[in-house]
Amino acid sequence: IIMIGPGTGIAPFRAFLLDRKATGAPGKNWLFFGHQRSDCDFFYQDELNAMKTSGQLTRLSLAWSRDGEKKFYVQDRMREVGRELWTWLAEG
Repeated sequence: IIMIGPGTGIAPFRAFLLDRKATGAPGKNWLFFGHQRSDCDFFYQDELNAMKTSGQLTRLSLAWSRDGEKKFYVQDRMREVGRELWTWLAEG
């Protein structure tokens, strides 16, 4: 499963991941999340990092549009890992 949560669209994916944990659902999952600033906009940071560490969340790709001099968005992160993303899609 590939989830894309730009901006505040992260809460439904958090709930989905918690449901997968509760039901023991198998399979890989990848969350793309981005917002303006990592220091104040990384919602559920501790939970998502714990899910990544435990293996419940297979991949976590982040993009912060105002942390650097150049704006960097979720779609830029997706382009950056495009080959791997395409492989996930091709595998079903």
